[in-house]
Amino acid sequence: MKKIFLGVLLLLFVFSGICFAETSGDILKKGSQAYKNGDFETAAEWFRKAAEQGDATGQYLLGLMYRYGKGISRDSVEAAEWFRKAAEQGHVRSQFNLAVMSELGEGVSKSQTEAIKWYQKAAEQGDAQAQQNLASIYYLGEGVSKNYEKAVEWYQKAAEQGIVRSQYALGVMYFKGQGVSQNFKHAYIWFSLAALSLSEDSQGSNNLKEQLERVKKLRDDAAKKLSPVQMEEAQEIVSSIKTPDNS
Repeated sequence: MKKIFLGVLLLLFVFSGICFAETSGDILKKGSQAYKNGDFETAAEWFRKAAEQGDATGQYLLGLMYRYGKGISRDSVEAAEWFRKAAEQGHVRSQFNLAVMSELGEGVSKSQTEAIKWYQKAAEQGDAQAQQNLASIYYLGEGVSKNYEKAVEWYQKAAEQGIVRSQYALGVMYFKGQGVSQNFKHAYIWFSLAALSLSEDSQGSNNLKEQLERVKKLRDDAAKKLSPVQMEEAQEIVSSIKTPDNS
């Protein structure tokens, strides 16, 4: 009877522990609130608690705190370790950060092979920055053989998500016929979209203004190759992409 009573007490203790234990979601909310309040040290403590429970988001956020020295001493090695733990769980932004650090040799041995591996994983999950970087690697042949077809594939995906550098690069590739059939109409479309994005961001930035002028010149060069009908069609496509659907 005494053993049964002790067993019941043990079950109640375990059950109450489950009921009152904080979930990783609760912990992350506290960490995020502390971060918003500017209390980075407390935020780092909460993110660590979630990370040590195996939560991928917590591991990613702790990695960021280490990488940029927010509320904690800056430590690239620790940052890379936490990004890796989250990346191996499929956390896309951790995969991207680990790729960048591998490419730079920041906190890990410099390895283009590792960088490509993690960019690929993040790109396949739809990360636009990873798609842009992976496309550039294939375009330039950095650590891999040059492959314009693959470059076009990944530039296209990133450009469709609004990455200006990819829109510009895709315009160049259509203009020159690199990895795709030469198509001045498509070149005009992508240069136009890049120019529109840059014009929105270029206020007060001389560097962006110079980029905008360069893109506009290329857009105008492509326009000279188009018939009036092709120009009208291209402009309609640009307008439809940039105009929000309010229906």
